[in-house]
Amino acid sequence: MQLLKKIPHNVWKAFKYYSYFYIGTNYLCPVSIVVCKGESMEPTIRENDVLLTEKVSIRRQHLKNNDIIIFKHPFKSDRTVCKRVAVDGYEEYQDMEDLDENYISFVNVTVRGDNESSSHDSRDYGPIPYGLIESRAVMKLWPVKDFTIFKRGV
Repeated sequence: MQLLKKIPHNVWKAFKYYSYFYIGTNYLCPVSIVVCKGESMEPTIRENDVLLTEKVSIRRQHLKNNDIIIFKHPFKSDRTVCKRVAVDGYEEYQDMEDLDENYISFVNVTVRGDNESSSHDSRDYGPIPYGLIESRAVMKLWPVKDFTIFKRGV
């Protein structure tokens, strides 16, 4: 009987800790480290390069043309992919608060690899749903000799 009384308390405790973890990793410290595989983004990003990524611009729907993003593959959910946002003029919209800034439509996003000969991207599977995007690359941390801060919209 004592065990049955503890179940609701333990469920509530587990939910509370999960909530702290979720909020902490997604809102309080919305950055992550990503190790890149493959050659589709060469020469910008090579095999085993380490990137620092952020999630705030994704949540605020402030992606820009040429941003490098990390997203779930649209057909292979166990794979995470790194590509560059590539839009045509009609897919951009102007932010009403800041008329100098152009952002990307938050319905579907067209992505491209820098190395066109070995990249599977929107040319193969079409635009990706915005919901698959996990983060935006901010800088390349490793190897140290290639340390780079990625400029937005360039």
